[in-house]
Amino acid sequence: MDKEIGELADPVTGLCERKNFLINNWFLFSK
Repeated sequence: MDKEIGELADPVTGLCERKNFLINNWFLFSK
């Protein structure tokens, strides 16, 4: 819940965190 509020308050940071999350998942699944 706090993370969603944080993304609304700072959308740029939220997008960066989401991008990093997707990149990390891609590395995990690409092994």
